[in-house]
Amino acid sequence: MIKHTNTTCDLRRKTSIMDPMNFHNIRIDFKDCMVIFVVLTVLLLSILAVSAAPGPEMMSWV
Repeated sequence: MIKHTNTTCDLRRKTSIMDPMNFHNIRIDFKDCMVIFVVLTVLLLSILAVSAAPGPEMMSWV
């Protein structure tokens, strides 16, 4: 999983807006990437299947 340090954003300090977004010790696992890849592939294939299906008026002669 993605691991980062717990940094709190103190609005009293004069810091950059990018400071809370800087993740330290980022460790992305290979399994996480594969899960994201499989989910995106299933989503893409389902969209292609719906868009490639013939319309109901085309199948009325069968």
